[in-house]
Amino acid sequence: MALNPCSECRNPVSEKAAACPRCGCPAPVESASASDPRPPTPPPLPLSPAPVAAAPATSAIPRKVIILIVLIVVLFQAVWVMRLITAILIPAQQDYKIREKVSEGAILGDGSKTAMAEFYSNKNSFPSANASAGVATATSIVGNYGSNATDADGQVTVMKEGRVLTFKPAGSSGSTTWACTTASGSTVSAKYRPTICRP
Repeated sequence: MALNPCSECRNPVSEKAAACPRCGCPAPVESASASDPRPPTPPPLPLSPAPVAAAPATSAIPRKVIILIVLIVVLFQAVWVMRLITAILIPAQQDYKIREKVSEGAILGDGSKTAMAEFYSNKNSFPSANASAGVATATSIVGNYGSNATDADGQVTVMKEGRVLTFKPAGSSGSTTWACTTASGSTVSAKYRPTICRP
């Protein structure tokens, strides 16, 4: 009996064996003779399945990059909101401060207006000077933002940082009304004047 090496593992195998006893590889099939009634041996099944190709990995965005993008978006939104607030609040704050100064001037002239109206009520004419109405001199009536001066014919003038707010009286039947529009000589812009002085 002859031994032939296995075609797979090179183990010596008898020529009459159908397969290698070590690895199970079938022996080479020779032409079947009429005297051999055995059918040819089928090849053995593979011991392990063929490796499956791995699916290509999807490229995921790193978490740090996502956080950085979110922070940049939030920062731009914050800058836009701050610009909007600045554009609205700063001019409004400036207007408020100017109105506050003008209002103080209007209050500063209230005492003089009362004295002028009382003088007109008693004498049916307006005084020509502060002393006639019992009002202090113009240089004595001073506030934080302005000073008061009373001109002839009962006109009350409040000066504030180079701007003038003038209250011009009009007497009728013992009562006095006051006007402080630009027609009366006021140079303060209408949006800064007290409500009663706006056109």
